[in-house]
Amino acid sequence: MPSGVNRVRFAADGAVRFETLVGWFMGRITDLHVDGADVLWYGTGEGLWRYDGEVPVLIDGGPKNLKALYGDGDDVVWLGNEEGLWCYDGTDFTHCDFPPVPIQQIRGGPDGGLWVVADDGVWSYDGMEFARLGVEQGLVGDEVLELYDDGEILWLATQNRGLVGYDGTAWTSLDARDGLPANQVTSVIGLPDGSLAFGVHESMFYYKRGSTASKVRIKAVHTDQYSGVLPPVATLETGRRISVEYESIDVKTTPSKRQY
Repeated sequence: MPSGVNRVRFAADGAVRFETLVGWFMGRITDLHVDGADVLWYGTGEGLWRYDGEVPVLIDGGPKNLKALYGDGDDVVWLGNEEGLWCYDGTDFTHCDFPPVPIQQIRGGPDGGLWVVADDGVWSYDGMEFARLGVEQGLVGDEVLELYDDGEILWLATQNRGLVGYDGTAWTSLDARDGLPANQVTSVIGLPDGSLAFGVHESMFYYKRGSTASKVRIKAVHTDQYSGVLPPVATLETGRRISVEYESIDVKTTPSKRQY
């Protein structure tokens, strides 16, 4: 691949063509963003660059050694490096009130917020404050490499826990127990058909969630006053202990990963 910033086009005949957009730059480009005006922003060790199709410009006065960047709809570019989180409003750079931990990735979150992948886990930002999603919230291990939010589930590519999903309540995962060659997932992205593409052990995998739930048959209900099949009309008092006996056939989920 040519050095610099390139666009890859996949032709109908299977050929792969590279179009060089910024060819003279010889440094390492860590992240890219294209804003609503088709302006390309990219991060390097020197700082933040802006390219409008004519001449690349290095923005003066900004942080160095950028690892991540993301542009929101308010013409603000968010930047991450070893010193934490920054933002650029088109005029000034601001070091945000964020823990001084290395940033790996920044992406858009719900309702115009942000997701930030840091060395100590994943953080969300709602425009007012940051909240951490880490081991204390149920995430097994803080070593998250990338994330993708499909609007329903937050998918995390992790160092040694596979592809982890979180819907705000429950956690799920795809890992070596499901047939992956390794538990290190290096990247994840959503595709137009709703499926996921993610990288594992020098390979690309695709995954699409099933839409059919397993059928459950309730066999019996037990309380301190009743035991048997639940009648059509039943009164269950708040505060009473109840147990439900049920059966279900699930041939898709690994037994050790079933949730009840």
